[in-house]
Amino acid sequence: MGPSTRWQVAMLSDTGRGRVANEDVILVDRACGLAVVADGVGGHKGGVVAARTAVASVRDGVRERVHLFDPESPLPEPGKLSRMGRWILDLLLGINQAIHLKARKAPGRLGGMCTALVMALFHGNRVIIANVGDCRLYRFRENRCERLTTDHTLYQEWLDRGCPAWEAWDSVSAHVLAQALGSQEEVRPAVREERVLHGDTFLLCSDGLTDMVKEEEIFRVVQQSESLSVAATSLVAKANAAGGTDNISVVLIRTLGPFRPRRVWWMPLRALWHRLSFQLRLGQP
Repeated sequence: MGPSTRWQVAMLSDTGRGRVANEDVILVDRACGLAVVADGVGGHKGGVVAARTAVASVRDGVRERVHLFDPESPLPEPGKLSRMGRWILDLLLGINQAIHLKARKAPGRLGGMCTALVMALFHGNRVIIANVGDCRLYRFRENRCERLTTDHTLYQEWLDRGCPAWEAWDSVSAHVLAQALGSQEEVRPAVREERVLHGDTFLLCSDGLTDMVKEEEIFRVVQQSESLSVAATSLVAKANAAGGTDNISVVLIRTLGPFRPRRVWWMPLRALWHRLSFQLRLGQP
């Protein structure tokens, strides 16, 4: 059974009203069960370079290795990672170092570039969720909406220390990232694994949506829309109606059963080619 029968997907990325260029990058790879949203940061063209590099590297890494993991393996205990989860963590750590190195080699054009990123990798009856920065992932199950990621922002760090929300808001900008891929030599990606149930809906999005639209309204739109494509269009329209100060990207996925990656013989070879090409490009200014 092909993966297209196990998913319903809708995705949309919009420049917004306050930006002249879109530095968000989104990806859905049905064959691998992968979805990614990245929000690039950096002057000139650096932001979109960082976002594209991160998304392409995640895609190629997953295409190359995902078939080596057993989709029937049990979920790890809460707070722990399976072998596959640890591999995703290592993949993101390597991508961070590659982006950071690329920025250092071209400081005039790419200096300071980095990217927030959230990803979901569906495998069997599980989903591996990883994020760095302030892109988010929500799960809609029955009549509940739950955010499964935590923002890596200075504002969130203040909240975690017990500072009242109003005081934290006055002290730091909610948009200042505490970490992002490429921003520093070492980052701490958050990785977790969750069981997937039939009918679960997942929303991956950039902060261009969540800064403009309250979570309660996001929940209402997703729950009441007649289809995922209608929901995606409505969410972007509401963000723009509220000001659209940033790029807006959404990926909606509804699961219809266990996901098993499609075994296509050429995928590991193509991923290896892309990885070698990327490593060669790192040496270019």
